[in-house]
Amino acid sequence: MKRPNLNGRAQVAKSLGQYPEAERLALEALSQDPGDLEARYTLGRAQWHLYDNAAAEATARKLLEQDPEDPWHYNLLGDVLRSHGSAPRGARRALPHYRIAHRLAPTSPVMAYDLADALHDLGELKEAAEVLDAALRDSAEDIDLLILRSKVARNREDRLLAARCSRRALALGPEKADAHDGRAAAAFDLGRYRVAERHYREARRIDPSVVGFYRTQMVREARYMQSPWYLSTLVAAGLVFVWSWPWKAFTIGVAGALVWWLWPVSGYLLVVNAVAFVAVRGVLRLLDVRAEAARRLRLSPERSAGRGCTS
Repeated sequence: MKRPNLNGRAQVAKSLGQYPEAERLALEALSQDPGDLEARYTLGRAQWHLYDNAAAEATARKLLEQDPEDPWHYNLLGDVLRSHGSAPRGARRALPHYRIAHRLAPTSPVMAYDLADALHDLGELKEAAEVLDAALRDSAEDIDLLILRSKVARNREDRLLAARCSRRALALGPEKADAHDGRAAAAFDLGRYRVAERHYREARRIDPSVVGFYRTQMVREARYMQSPWYLSTLVAAGLVFVWSWPWKAFTIGVAGALVWWLWPVSGYLLVVNAVAFVAVRGVLRLLDVRAEAARRLRLSPERSAGRGCTS
């Protein structure tokens, strides 16, 4: 009777995200053939996705004992070790294994990406850029490599290169949230806040876990701070506090007309400015009160008597 292809079924389950089932099938395959390296690799990947890092590390090291020349075994061990602790600490532990994997498979975009990403986490931006540039010569249309290259370029303050890579990645993968996220970040660095906000919104629509709400809020505030309406509402709010009646009523009327005309943008601006002016007014009032108290203390008879200034 022909045995069922347990490893094939395990790989299918892993590709579908059914990691407990993949682990069960891989273990069953290994019970029938302990030398099945593909089943053991599938087992290690399933254990890693199930956050069982101790078991995944043991499986990866067993794979390296059985076949120390397979780059995917080093890559698996690097991924497992990188999951331990903070990003820099994990990247430092995984880096030697990523280097070996990349040396054994220099044309693999996966090996190049993992190595460059670990270097990026460690702040080795120049080497990360070199690894990515070499990989992109062989895999010019790999979206993940382009997104990471844009990120490395931004951190090296090469904004134009970051923008070019992010545009290329977005053209190749307009359905990927990471591509929109990278395009938005590059546009923000260039001061193109409308473009950045649009792509952040699209990234959040595709996958809310990729982009937090604070990013779109940050872009919106930066855009409004450079808007001429910000200055106009700033002046209007200042005139309301400074001018006397009937000019104050006139200013309030003009501000009300602007709010109606520019809503909802104007509402946000007025709220921001109102809060800012109330805060500034409160600080100035506090300073004025403290200055007045200090002046009275200097002029009080008790204070003067201590200095020998009374008759």
